[in-house]
Amino acid sequence: GPQQGLGQAIDFFNQDPEVSKQLRWQVGFQRELPGGFVFEAAYVGNYGYDIEHVRNINALPNEYLNTDNSRTAAMNANNTFLTGSVPNPFAGLIPGSSLNNSTISRSQLLRPYPQFLDVRTTVNDGKSWYNAAQVGLQKRFSRGYTLGVSYTWSRWEQATEYLNPDDDGPTRMISDLDVPHRLSVSAIYELPFGNGKPIGGDASGVTEAIIGGWQLQGVYT
Repeated sequence: GPQQGLGQAIDFFNQDPEVSKQLRWQVGFQRELPGGFVFEAAYVGNYGYDIEHVRNINALPNEYLNTDNSRTAAMNANNTFLTGSVPNPFAGLIPGSSLNNSTISRSQLLRPYPQFLDVRTTVNDGKSWYNAAQVGLQKRFSRGYTLGVSYTWSRWEQATEYLNPDDDGPTRMISDLDVPHRLSVSAIYELPFGNGKPIGGDASGVTEAIIGGWQLQGVYT
């Protein structure tokens, strides 16, 4: 019942979760150049919403947090006030827990549900934003080789964490998966050995099977 887990941290499943959604769009153009080359450029966007993430619904309310961004005397005094020990109204009532002692920190009693520690569940107010400019140059396979070069300049942001646990919503920040610059170069080179090639052009049978049809391929990212 309602006394289950008293004095403990609790994790429970969201009984009515939503499905995370992604909205994607892309616009670009492609141009054929002399020598078998093709150039392309595109803008790619992605917006994610209803993203599920963890929230502590038993966090210390923001009204008790210090608004000073530097470690001043006022901030130290506020920290001392919050961490100070006071008589514990739960003393002797929650055996086996850290909330059973004769004193308790003032910050614990200021929580929405002071008889519990952290109470974590999941919510669906997370968002993400991805914007990228992509350019590429590709040479079609001819004369025994092909070459491809692509570059992406992007910015990936997300709002799936709270700056302060009791904030109304998560804070927008650079994603830990953000890679602003990405260059990729790939090539395939057909070795000049075997039938019809500069070296061993009249090869056949076993000789052709051994020396013909070889390629070198490399990718750098």
